[in-house]
Amino acid sequence: LYVLYPSTAEQTVQASREQPASMQALRGHRPACRAQSRALSTIKPAGRRMQCLCTAQPQPEPGNQQQQKLLAGVLGRGDQPVGSAHGEGFELLLPSGRVTRLDVDSLNEKLKHTGAARLRNAQAPDQAYGLIFNFDHLVTDTRHMLATAWGALAAEKGLPCPSDTSYLLEKGPPERVITNVLGWTQDMKVVRELCWDLSKHMIEALATPPPPVPGLRGWLELASSYNLPCAAVTTLDRATARRTCERLQLHDHFNLLITAEDEQETQAQALLAAAMRLQRPPDHCLFFDDTPSGITAAHNVSMKAVGMIRRGVMPAWKLRQADLTLACLSELNVVNVRRIFANSGTEFGKDLAKQISNEGPPRKRRAAIGTL
Repeated sequence: LYVLYPSTAEQTVQASREQPASMQALRGHRPACRAQSRALSTIKPAGRRMQCLCTAQPQPEPGNQQQQKLLAGVLGRGDQPVGSAHGEGFELLLPSGRVTRLDVDSLNEKLKHTGAARLRNAQAPDQAYGLIFNFDHLVTDTRHMLATAWGALAAEKGLPCPSDTSYLLEKGPPERVITNVLGWTQDMKVVRELCWDLSKHMIEALATPPPPVPGLRGWLELASSYNLPCAAVTTLDRATARRTCERLQLHDHFNLLITAEDEQETQAQALLAAAMRLQRPPDHCLFFDDTPSGITAAHNVSMKAVGMIRRGVMPAWKLRQADLTLACLSELNVVNVRRIFANSGTEFGKDLAKQISNEGPPRKRRAAIGTL
């Protein structure tokens, strides 16, 4: 899958003969004509380069000012929405003008292992699955760091702020929190300066990130010994996420990172992008998270979900929709992963035995006296 940003007319004509001209994320249900017009109106301007979605080249680490600018833009977007319950996927605009869809069902069909890959999975069935982790909640706790940054910003500027700043994370982007929740100011120039200072305190908090959830390092090492590919999705920029992994000594445990540079609108689209880059069908991927919204997003794209119970953060009763709930990843092994996917296809709506059939029930044979 490619995203084409044409620089000249000749490159556009040459690239249109080889690959699709644009790819754009689509949220929920949209009519074909509306989706096509939206895809045509959002093609990037000239002067850009062509980038492959599945094999994006790593970007050089930015300086402190550039990192602060990237982080300020990431914080300004707020939390990603869950995504639609059905029809989440991507839209491809072909050179002929025809619009094609890559939804969950088509990705499950196209990424299905066939041929030699299917035979290899028969010998080593664990390699057929992919593991996806929520970087912001499990690898490191960005919620705690952002709450600490809010407290440091209020103490530096001498502004009133409650002692417990964790509830501010649920109120939206920082601009809305400053103007509507905290009521510090209504001047947008001052608001932008405060958001810039907030990103500075966030960078200082990222210098000493909190440790990952218990058992994560051992589980990643166990997964790599069984050749289970691992990915992580985050709302941070790529340079900040890689630097955080290096500080936690986890930079060699993840095969790929889905970051803010991938421009995924919803959590479901981020999970689908991770599945495509892992070359695993979405229904063969296992997502680890500690929030109900992440579990819902995983189920919307036909993935399995493991809920992490964290004391003081997320109680167990809020994660009852997960396929498996754990308090520590050391309790999990590869056999548990096989058992999670053992009943795939037997859920409601997927089992062929539960579909309506026009055939009536078989007629019972009555035993008569002559047949005894």
